[in-house]
Amino acid sequence: MKKKRERKSNSFQCGPVLSEKIEAAPPDQPPFDVMMIESMTYTLAKSRGLILPIRWENIPNMEKVFSSIKEMAPIKEGYGVVIGGEPIVTFYNQEKLPFKPTKWADMLRPELKGKIAIDKYYAVETLYMAAYYAWE
Repeated sequence: MKKKRERKSNSFQCGPVLSEKIEAAPPDQPPFDVMMIESMTYTLAKSRGLILPIRWENIPNMEKVFSSIKEMAPIKEGYGVVIGGEPIVTFYNQEKLPFKPTKWADMLRPELKGKIAIDKYYAVETLYMAAYYAWE
């Protein structure tokens, strides 16, 4: 039987391996040159001083990044380039829904109250985005 490893109460999680390696490394010998992490981990790592500002001369294609992306926290704060994205779509049963949804605001219609579900794996940012577009 494998012994369960005890976690430190003050450790952040960006995957146990990343967290342990970063926290165990001497300040002048970081274990990684580049990391790809999601927004919550970025915020935690930055607040704990575990990541360094990026050297923009190492990003030759920065001028090709969309201006709206350049306004996002990691870029504005000088810690990295935002990447990724995911399609967000609605699924519905045509036999049960009395109309075809064409915009996020349709999810606010009174006849749908209490009948909408969002997958538990969606990030909080997705909910914010959906709310933003619904009220746009």
